[in-house]
Amino acid sequence: MKSLLLIDVAGFHTTLEVLQWLHSASITTSLIPSGCTGLLQPLDTTVNKHFKQYLQEFTDTYTL
Repeated sequence: MKSLLLIDVAGFHTTLEVLQWLHSASITTSLIPSGCTGLLQPLDTTVNKHFKQYLQEFTDTYTL
């Protein structure tokens, strides 16, 4: 079964060892350019966005 993994360009994601392992496991990678993670990574644009918003509202409510 083939898979697609979206990863940012952080150095530890793009080492030769990691990329070779992903290739051997039939995992295709697509690199998200630096500075674009918040716009393009699915978890950042859906789940994390709402969680961060809730956390900010909670913090604002209870720290003032």
